[in-house]
Amino acid sequence: MHFAILFLVNPSFDPLARRRFPSVLSMSASENSDIQRVPDATKALDFLNLAGQLKGTLRTGWVYKGVDQAGQRVESVADHSWRMAAASFLFAGQPGYDVGKVVQMAVLHDMAEAITGDIAPADQVTPGEKKRRETEALTTMTSTLGGFSAAGAEAVQVRCEEYDNKTPGNFTHGTHRMLASALFVF
Repeated sequence: MHFAILFLVNPSFDPLARRRFPSVLSMSASENSDIQRVPDATKALDFLNLAGQLKGTLRTGWVYKGVDQAGQRVESVADHSWRMAAASFLFAGQPGYDVGKVVQMAVLHDMAEAITGDIAPADQVTPGEKKRRETEALTTMTSTLGGFSAAGAEAVQVRCEEYDNKTPGNFTHGTHRMLASALFVF
């Protein structure tokens, strides 16, 4: 618990942190064997800031359809990923369906769009070029995360590859198509 506070409460970002958490911030790693300094905690924040860009990345398909001009709020990529994660529970209990893996894939499947933006078919980017851009962006993001947690970076990479290879991402892909159809109708 102290470990999380040490890297997320950074006095240089939060001037009140020393008053709010004086005992935690004054501890050294040698005073408490549970607290370990991470190789580069700023990499964790850099990764989270990159991922947070999805909140402001609009789904371009909805923008191109004029949803924003119809007075409706356009879904962000983060909104979409959250809805996909929630929808992952619709199929719980199905044979061969691992809710945990599918939720992870749902959360991560568009992560590269934090860097590339949401590339829609109307953008006329070839599938090969789209894949190249997304692979490069995901490599940037996992490299950033890898500076903090190599295991975390590997887990992101594995889940994204499973989604791309549809193993067992076929459930996630099916949910994706179902949601897109349902949202277009409603």
